[in-house]
Amino acid sequence: MPRTYAVDMVDGERFSPSAVRLRAGDELLVTDQDPLGPHDFTVGALGVRSGQMSQGDTFRYRFNATGTFRFVCTLHESSGMTGTLTVTR
Repeated sequence: MPRTYAVDMVDGERFSPSAVRLRAGDELLVTDQDPLGPHDFTVGALGVRSGQMSQGDTFRYRFNATGTFRFVCTLHESSGMTGTLTVTR
């Protein structure tokens, strides 16, 4: 049965958690919890893009492709706002 996993964007331009493991068919819920500025959630290898988000905004995506993928906030990637997503069968 598919599950939903959460990733938050928090103060200090970081994701929490920054490493996520889920199974194909599971959903990721990304929430912008940072009051200081806009963020986005992008998995370039899969063409996943949330668009710009502000505090309180959410983005959901169901992952079906398996593998290990890098996710970033394209607005703060140079500050280290990155993470790793591993999707297994």
